[in-house]
Amino acid sequence: ELKVGAILIPIEKMLVDFCNSGLVHSIMTESVSSEGYELINLISSDIFLKRKGFLAERFVKPPIEITIVFNCVVDINHIVILSSVGSQKSNGIELSTQNGESLIFHTISSGLLQNSEEGFLFYKKNCFMTSFYNYSSLSSHTFYSWKFLKAKAIK
Repeated sequence: ELKVGAILIPIEKMLVDFCNSGLVHSIMTESVSSEGYELINLISSDIFLKRKGFLAERFVKPPIEITIVFNCVVDINHIVILSSVGSQKSNGIELSTQNGESLIFHTISSGLLQNSEEGFLFYKKNCFMTSFYNYSSLSSHTFYSWKFLKAKAIK
């Protein structure tokens, strides 16, 4: 158990942001990034760089594939993707995971944005978390299957 103030939190229930440089083995894409909006920003410990995000050069055509390989197998609870950088906005996302035992990635969810939505929330069915973020402006989608939510890599 972890003691936070007067609240005891069971360790197995603790949520961790795995998109940081200490917990990610590698992050890669074949797309060229715009200056100042490099892929490494997505896992930076510098909150300013993390908020800047990643932006492909304007001549790069979609889809853009980003692969994140973790240092260990991660049990995914939910994924939040804020999909706007400046005036650029990604309107469609597909998530796939790899469990580390094979090289095959399995699609776990996908979604499309409506005009007013700012990003995506992908979550386990029956595990919707309302206390961490104002999710009302996000496009919400459940994972297709629990089978592939223990992931060594995600793209």
